[in-house]
Amino acid sequence: MTVLFSDVRNFTALCEGRGPEEILSLLNLYLTQVSNLIEDNGGVVDKYIGDAVMALFGAPLEMGNDAANAVETGMGMRRILVDLNRGFAEQGLPQIGIGIGINTGLVVAGNMGSERRLNYTVIGDGVNLAARLEGLTKKYGLEIIVSESTRRAAPGYVYRKLDRVRVKGKKDAVGIYEPLGESDALDAAERRDLEIFDGAMRDLRLRHWDPARSALSRLRHGDADGRYAKLYGVYLERLEHYVAEPPDSEWDGTVEFSEK
Repeated sequence: MTVLFSDVRNFTALCEGRGPEEILSLLNLYLTQVSNLIEDNGGVVDKYIGDAVMALFGAPLEMGNDAANAVETGMGMRRILVDLNRGFAEQGLPQIGIGIGINTGLVVAGNMGSERRLNYTVIGDGVNLAARLEGLTKKYGLEIIVSESTRRAAPGYVYRKLDRVRVKGKKDAVGIYEPLGESDALDAAERRDLEIFDGAMRDLRLRHWDPARSALSRLRHGDADGRYAKLYGVYLERLEHYVAEPPDSEWDGTVEFSEK
């Protein structure tokens, strides 16, 4: 099944100076729209954790296209956020962000809890990885990150290959990707930038430092609205580290994260 984790960024600033009723109203406005979207795409809200949401696609009932439904939900949540922030701006409220992690894998599903209270939920490594990917959105400055298994299970989208990572608590490295939209959704400029980025990542893995630096610098310079400023900055900083301290001969491009 596919698990989606999402968390709101900057919600603390949105709450500052506001009473409980207004805070709950703003939170419920967001959660209502997100929950409706999840259900419309065949998912189930597993739980709310403050302003975070955990959703399941493929349990308790398998739809056959659960990974694609989860990816579509993630991109839909991004659109919801744009509309919400537009309304917040009109009211003089702070803008909020979102982080979404999606993973497809084996989980244990069932009624869990105590003898007095049981809840249907899922646990296991597949769930943990989805949560870790949500955390990685902060590291890369992105809104959505999906695993290699989700990308394979939802092939009808264009993805940016981001990295090969080993997250906290896992021994095996996994490929991570950013979904950019359906195959016909990208314009010529977006496809060109994606091609340049993919080339820079190949050069980085092959230790071709100068071409990688040149490509990433060109992308950052052309990022007029700063949408990918952090992403390009992450790789440029990593590149300078590799130039100063070259990886050993067995390096396969994997990056290890010791924090959630």
